[in-house]
Amino acid sequence: MREEIDYGASTSYRATQPVGIRLLHVLGIEGSMVLRRPVGSWTGRRHRWVLGPSVPATPSAAERNGAQTESTRHRLAAYGPATEEDLARWTGWGVRKVRAAFAACTAAEVELADGSSGFALADALEPLADPTPWAALLPALNPTARGWKHRDWRLSPEHRTHLVDRTGNLGPTVRWNSRVIGSWAQQPDGEVVFDLLTDPGSQVREVVTAEATSLLADTRVTRRFRPLERRLAS
Repeated sequence: MREEIDYGASTSYRATQPVGIRLLHVLGIEGSMVLRRPVGSWTGRRHRWVLGPSVPATPSAAERNGAQTESTRHRLAAYGPATEEDLARWTGWGVRKVRAAFAACTAAEVELADGSSGFALADALEPLADPTPWAALLPALNPTARGWKHRDWRLSPEHRTHLVDRTGNLGPTVRWNSRVIGSWAQQPDGEVVFDLLTDPGSQVREVVTAEATSLLADTRVTRRFRPLERRLAS
């Protein structure tokens, strides 16, 4: 398990890794092994691996269609409205399956802000009142900026090089009314610092500063060194 192999030869992500790391990844994808909570506190980097559940029998066509319908319904409840591209990217399904799933959960076609078409659940068509303005500092890989294939309305294209690494992972983000406006990091002494990629005004900056001050208290988190986070943490 500790024998080292040359992984990703002739690629930009080439690395030397123990066989055990690659083997656990394969077993995890198969479902043979399952990753549990970290050892110790929630900030721990070591996790327990345990045997996964028994592999279910191959589903029937009706069971598969039902599962696809339920998955689509849950997806729209969390990330709706969504386009056909969004659902295809998330599931890996072809266009025919995507359209069948939308139809099966009685999703309604709606017009999006950019003029394109999307789909939403029938009980989510009424307009919502504008929420009270809010700020939040969210961790890396937060799904609220990754749930759509095209997300310029939430993450400006000119900011991606500062927030997204080469493999597409999103670093820690500062949000104002759900839109990404910057990044944050924790320095070695525990102080949380942030950098705003757009000027939201002094009042917004004060609110973000208050959030940063109360974010982690005495907790220390591991930095993952996304582009902007690396500079902020140093």
